[in-house]
Amino acid sequence: MTSRAAIFVLGMHRSGTSALSRVLSLLGASLPRHVLPPGPGNESGHWEPERAVALNDRILAEAGTRVEGINGPPDAWFASEAAEAFVAPMQALIHEEFATAPLFVFKDPRSALVFPLWRRALKELGIGCLPVIISRNPVEVAQSLADRQTRAEPWQSWPTDRGGLLWLRYAVAAERHSRGCTRAFCTFDELLADWQGTLGRIACDLGIAWPRSPLEAAPDISRFLDPKHRHQHVVEPAQGRGGAWSSWITPAFEALRRGPDMALLDAIGRSFDDACEAVLDGAVHRATEQRKVDPEIAGILAVSAAHAAILSEVGREASRRAAVLAERLAERTEAARCAERYARSLEQTMHEMRATHETTVAYTRSLEQARDRAEAYARQLEAHLANAPEPTAPASHTTPEA
Repeated sequence: MTSRAAIFVLGMHRSGTSALSRVLSLLGASLPRHVLPPGPGNESGHWEPERAVALNDRILAEAGTRVEGINGPPDAWFASEAAEAFVAPMQALIHEEFATAPLFVFKDPRSALVFPLWRRALKELGIGCLPVIISRNPVEVAQSLADRQTRAEPWQSWPTDRGGLLWLRYAVAAERHSRGCTRAFCTFDELLADWQGTLGRIACDLGIAWPRSPLEAAPDISRFLDPKHRHQHVVEPAQGRGGAWSSWITPAFEALRRGPDMALLDAIGRSFDDACEAVLDGAVHRATEQRKVDPEIAGILAVSAAHAAILSEVGREASRRAAVLAERLAERTEAARCAERYARSLEQTMHEMRATHETTVAYTRSLEQARDRAEAYARQLEAHLANAPEPTAPASHTTPEA
């Protein structure tokens, strides 16, 4: 261990990377100075350097891919001059966001795709690199992505198969790029079910002690890990979906949970990369014509099946959205009717209140007039009593003495 270390949280979007980063910070790992603020779909916070998002997006664009693509960058690209040019900006960002913090947590899901460059930047700065790979049921991730997309941009669809393939890209990259580091693995379910045991195991795997005692941090962490922030919970086995799910995605998730199984992840990664390249090169058509059956073609056909499933999912999603829009239109029509009825009722109530007010005013005036008459009568009575003569005693009649 060096005098300083960075815990890099690696994993796919919607996999619990934000939750793990916040828990690590509550245990004493420093957060960046400029944190990306909370937003729709992540109300409890992202806990990542705001500038890292833009920098990682620039790196992906230079490598010919993007955050929402399903493959790349290729391993060979990281040895290029174009890749090397990003190391200095990475080092400047680390210095500006974390200064001299002895232990800090760095998180942006994009980092999993370009992690070789972050490792290089940390090594040249003399900072230890401690990756923690967190994974989540890919079905939950795919559904969470679709739900977030629906709320953010209702006019665009995000099929679950696309989310599953995107999860595969990030998961395989996070594991492969972090080899050779002192690292740890966990799942989102483990973090929520037993954060103390999970973080204790992570500390042991990384060979560190938390700056803040877990006992002291327990109330803060327990309040933060509120189950209400978890919107997707799937118990169904993903392999039951067939296609790319049973061929690649589910086996990769199980391989990560087992420790990981690097040989299996390598095989899945090669098959997936080859299939993506073959699809992009139009090799599906050539393979069909040649009627060959080998692992490469099997991968190609699996991707084709995944693409067909995506199109089917798009159709189902379009139908669902049409039904939702129709339902919303009906709700708005009914709401308009209710508003109209309410307006009429309110108008009638206001009319009745005005009538009541007028009656009250008239009654008040009558009371005031009666009071005035009573006061006038009282004054007249007082004047009469004042002017009335004093009463005289009656004459006494005595009997002469005899």
